[in-house]
Amino acid sequence: MDMAIATAAPPRRPALPATTLLAIVSLLALAALYAYYVVAIFPRPNWPYLPIVLVPLLFAVIVATARPWTPLLAPLMALIILAAPVRGDIPYNLARPDETRYFVYTLLLLTMLGISIATGLAATLGKAGRSGHARAILPATIVGGFLLGAIIGGLLRPGPAERGGLAGYTDAELAALPTFVMADLFFDPSLLEVRAGQTVAIRFANEGLLPHAFDLADERVHLRVPSGRSGVAVFTPTTPGTYTFYCGVGDHRAEGMVGTLIVRP
Repeated sequence: MDMAIATAAPPRRPALPATTLLAIVSLLALAALYAYYVVAIFPRPNWPYLPIVLVPLLFAVIVATARPWTPLLAPLMALIILAAPVRGDIPYNLARPDETRYFVYTLLLLTMLGISIATGLAATLGKAGRSGHARAILPATIVGGFLLGAIIGGLLRPGPAERGGLAGYTDAELAALPTFVMADLFFDPSLLEVRAGQTVAIRFANEGLLPHAFDLADERVHLRVPSGRSGVAVFTPTTPGTYTFYCGVGDHRAEGMVGTLIVRP
């Protein structure tokens, strides 16, 4: 006599909450934006930095496991990016809406940073489940992400160091300015001679792979220039003497990125 044996179907894995899915999408978007930053924003592709793209991709895979704490990896990734060198480019790019490629990239980055933080926190705190309430909270989470991105941009708003750009100068005027090259850990040339009371305008072109700065503490001058970009420092020294200018980014000064300013009577 034949007997039918009933077998239980394997339990179906529950669908991920909407905010968790959005946290995964935001991590993938951050990976894409960082890859674009490394390959296209730098003056030449900076391949040694490219493996860092694997970090948000790995975080996205972990978040997809649906463990209760994993969505926190999305805001953690946002904080990691804000602590990286790309953070310093944000105010510089916000000060230059006319440089469309960099400006749009920065707006997208700020948006995804905000959404990563908002969705990661919402998913972790259980504010959105798989019910109708989830459908209501998701738009609010996205709006909150946009607001967070705007707040981050406001906190990193451009200051005088970022506004020392090329706007207001014609091509002929820029060509006439003395130009100093910023390379990785040195200035070329490294000696500047001026007269006291003379207003000095110098174009700094960063040809290195790292962000650099022109810092002259005695004159309260600070100009930060991202990789592959240029900026103009304008100042008027008043006291004759010999001064040191340097790059105030990270430990670049300690690594020898310094120069000498001689102010003659």
